[in-house]
Amino acid sequence: MKVRLVDLKRVADSLQVQCPFITFAMIEGIDEKGQHISPGNLELFVMLENNTGFFLALEKILQAMAIMVPGELCEVTILNRVDVTTCFKASNARCLFVRCEKEQIFRQFLQRACLDYRILKAQHRLNSVRRNDQF
Repeated sequence: MKVRLVDLKRVADSLQVQCPFITFAMIEGIDEKGQHISPGNLELFVMLENNTGFFLALEKILQAMAIMVPGELCEVTILNRVDVTTCFKASNARCLFVRCEKEQIFRQFLQRACLDYRILKAQHRLNSVRRNDQF
């Protein structure tokens, strides 16, 4: 297994400059020391401004990541339109940056992701109990 050090500050600073349409970004696949262990992928979670085109944003983000972390596969998840489970997964990732004056949006995302996930799990448990009662 290959260990590679990733400069998270450089990644965050570069994304903020090159992709001004990102409200906040979080990353998964890097440990506390900034090490990425291959062959695992990096996963970048981003929330976009409302008027941003997804394909254009994705193209710019992937270009920026290819320059900052060459040779590493980076999956990008745009959080604007994903399911509850993906939002919850993102909420447990490392925060790269939150734009100034967007902290409230970030906090609301985290709170909503956790609440929605707990509701989903409760619904699954309830449905499981109902199915077991039918037999």
